[in-house]
Amino acid sequence: MFSVVVPLYNHGSAIVDCLESVLVQSEAPLEVIVVDDGSHDGAADLIRRRFPHVRLIVQRNQGPGRARHRGIAAASGDWVATIDSDDLWLPDHLKELGCLVTLFPESGLVATTVSQMRSLAENSPSNPSRCLVDYFHEASENVRLVTSSTAAFNRNALFEIGGFSQIRYAEDLLTWARLATAYPVASSDLVTALYRSHRTGLVGSRGAQAGSLAKGVLAADASGWSPSDRLSIVSPDGGYVLSSCDRPDSGALTSSQACYVDSRIVANAKWLANAGEYAASRSLLRILIEPARVFARDPQLLSLYLPRRLLTVLLGAKNRLRRVEGAAA
Repeated sequence: MFSVVVPLYNHGSAIVDCLESVLVQSEAPLEVIVVDDGSHDGAADLIRRRFPHVRLIVQRNQGPGRARHRGIAAASGDWVATIDSDDLWLPDHLKELGCLVTLFPESGLVATTVSQMRSLAENSPSNPSRCLVDYFHEASENVRLVTSSTAAFNRNALFEIGGFSQIRYAEDLLTWARLATAYPVASSDLVTALYRSHRTGLVGSRGAQAGSLAKGVLAADASGWSPSDRLSIVSPDGGYVLSSCDRPDSGALTSSQACYVDSRIVANAKWLANAGEYAASRSLLRILIEPARVFARDPQLLSLYLPRRLLTVLLGAKNRLRRVEGAAA
């Protein structure tokens, strides 16, 4: 049922375990395609030696989104499952994805659950819950609801929404958002994938970009860019969902979409603040769709949202009131 696509960049030390976990699935894949995205650690030669039946595509470094897109374009299956080259699948991963496709054939995207610890996988439910989910509501609480190592998607559905996103970061989240806007999403709470925490990819690369992204947010704000375009600088998925209400064929955002957009704003505003980019963080928070709800859940965000001068005045007034009350007592 499933073609499997594995993007690879300098993970020669991990790719052997990854591919072995793919090849011992209880329900065998139709094919396994590895797209080497310009590795320079000998990973491609290792695959040729160890896995001669795996289809290997080699390209210059263009990022994981382009690597996945190229592998998906070369796949022959109606459904494509992906896994990152330093992660692992448990033996029934494809079987569980197949159950979801059988139960919910109208879905465009299905996913199981990932764990960072094998012990959690071993304690996974023996009778898993499989259901259609409100992706935007669920992902607003857990952005890892769908990951690039737990997802499978209908190949035709994917190309109808433009293929796998080929941007340099958050390409997976943008792809899930596009699919979830157009098709139902099905999920299982069975842990079938293991995330290996030594990865340095997206988090590390984005951490180095905080300054330039903050400048982009502030420049877009000063130039009068739309909220969706400003948000897209740091959260392409959030910007895409927010922009959906601007398209002629769409109405207002659903409550679930609004929650999702606000969750992406908050996550990125906190990230920028932690990097010392307070002005850009405040600019993002001004985009919030439901600020009252957000601040009620997380009052500490007000310290980022309010102008520093106003916050200083309010804190001073609060302290003076306390002193007055103390003297009166």
